[in-house]
Amino acid sequence: MEESDDYSSSVHIRGLEGDLGSLRSLFERVSRHIFREHGVDKYVLSITFVGDEDMTRLNRNSLGREGSTDVISFDLSEEGLPYEKVGDIYISVDRARENSRRFDVSHSEELLRLVVHGTLHLLGYDQYKLGHSYDHDTPLHPGDPLHVVLYWQAQSRPQTDWQLAMQLAPVANPDSPITEGVFPAAGVDYPTSHWGTGEVVRGQFDLFLPGDALPGKYRVNLSLLNEAGTSATETFTLAPISVE
Repeated sequence: MEESDDYSSSVHIRGLEGDLGSLRSLFERVSRHIFREHGVDKYVLSITFVGDEDMTRLNRNSLGREGSTDVISFDLSEEGLPYEKVGDIYISVDRARENSRRFDVSHSEELLRLVVHGTLHLLGYDQYKLGHSYDHDTPLHPGDPLHVVLYWQAQSRPQTDWQLAMQLAPVANPDSPITEGVFPAAGVDYPTSHWGTGEVVRGQFDLFLPGDALPGKYRVNLSLLNEAGTSATETFTLAPISVE
């Protein structure tokens, strides 16, 4: 178990075993960053990683739902407590592994996504498409905005101002995007050359679907561009979305 306290806040992480144990500090930094970005200074957060059997039991006993799920968040905040937010997050390591294969991402990337989602849920966010309940299969429609939030971590201090290239392309034809854009990695006010080593930075982006977008499955393709506008990383993708 990892516990970290700074007088007014604490983060407790349990259940990460083996190689996954190295992710504890990253998950703590990201959850703290999310609270800070939302103006929450006093909080107690517990993040527990469990297997599918325990998650199925928790889902049934606490929510009355059958089967497992990837993440459950409980807001335990009450008036009179010396904290603005008190919450428990439970994440299924097994379901995260299944999701990572489904979405073609690493197990650690999917676990990080679930930490972000669970923490945002405690803050009142439960969205994939803005205004809709969180669900991988929540469809978009032509003309809708696709809202994307990314969390970056600088492994060393960047020496250049990177930009993010985003494309939305059909799964069946990934080289023919229907919309695309180039954005500062974390907004114009905080270029990457200002980031510190180990710092976690939040970036928020919107792509708008064309009015004539065809129904089907699409992927968001991402790559980083250097100051010359040249792609300096391999393209990586987010989970697929549906357009109806």
